[in-house]
Amino acid sequence: MKQTEDQQTEKEVTNKSDSRQKLLALDLMLKSEEEERRRISQDIHEGLGNLLSSIRYSIHSHNDQKDTQAMIKQATTLIDQAIGETRRIAYYVMPGSLMTLGLVPALEDLCQSHNQEFDIKTRFQSFGIDERLEPALEYAVYRLVQGALNNILKFAEASEALVQITRENYTLHVLIEDDGEGFDVKAYGPLS
Repeated sequence: MKQTEDQQTEKEVTNKSDSRQKLLALDLMLKSEEEERRRISQDIHEGLGNLLSSIRYSIHSHNDQKDTQAMIKQATTLIDQAIGETRRIAYYVMPGSLMTLGLVPALEDLCQSHNQEFDIKTRFQSFGIDERLEPALEYAVYRLVQGALNNILKFAEASEALVQITRENYTLHVLIEDDGEGFDVKAYGPLS
């Protein structure tokens, strides 16, 4: 009887620990999503908004017909920049590879772009994912990985990172590791 009670207590402690880890992961994911919303809003406001304002100003400031060609050239250049900025923001919000090809190719693209744009060697591995997942799950996992990689860039001072997804039956495991500085989970206190 004593062993059964001990086993039950051990199981309860394990369940509480698992629940705490799940809550911490959820809390981090929600904070990451909010940060992404702010970043996207800032990109639209500062990037695209400024370009469109510049185009408007450029057109209104050229009242003299002699300057029409110069104004058209300048406005065309600014419009091209605005189109490029729009595409960049749209890709960041929902990459075409995620919509058309699925999670694995989209994460491969994400890690490859990290390798090209930043000074962090980012490797990607996937196991057991032979078909597309539910779109909402693919989107959530993509955002989770994207947020984690952004946090690695900002805070970890890492030189290498690994993104690994594994599917076992009906369970999807996502592992993200880096060789940078860690943080003390206890320093953040209990989850609210």
